[in-house]
Amino acid sequence: MNLKHLSFSLALTGLSIVSLTTQAQAYKFNFIGSNNNTYNFELVTEGPDDIIEENDQLSITGFNEISEIKLTNFIDDVPGVLLASDSFKTSSYTPDTAFFTATASFAGISRPTRYQTFSITTTGTPTGVPSGFVNASFRGNFLDPTPVPEPLTILGSLAALGFGSRCQKEFAKKKSANAEETVEEA
Repeated sequence: MNLKHLSFSLALTGLSIVSLTTQAQAYKFNFIGSNNNTYNFELVTEGPDDIIEENDQLSITGFNEISEIKLTNFIDDVPGVLLASDSFKTSSYTPDTAFFTATASFAGISRPTRYQTFSITTTGTPTGVPSGFVNASFRGNFLDPTPVPEPLTILGSLAALGFGSRCQKEFAKKKSANAEETVEEA
């Protein structure tokens, strides 16, 4: 087995676990980070056909013991992206599902639009997303599951990258030593 290919495969596998992304569709629900027991997400619409009607509901499931839901304005410097403030309001929550409702109708524009950040806080230790995924339903239609990296997954991926890098260095040393032996024999 080629050690170089093995280390490259391990590194690629580690990166793919960390950088899971959802498939392209009109509405995307993205995980944008967490802080202790609070998980932050955003809804992104892709183009002019993505119209949000007043009272359309976004429901988010996959948690354990939700203690609070809220909205914050997520502002970033991504060019060509419009922030729609006060587009949703908090509706209600159960122990595992958060509900947010559109405050008005929003016409789609010709470029991606980011709406408010949806923040969900759970009680206790950060085990609110045990499977590493949350499911969102917008306008009654399910969106792709949103991956939420867990600390052990991230640490495992970093370990695989480190192992792959070390194996690659060892392989290069052995290859260099073999090349020197071949030159000396000739």
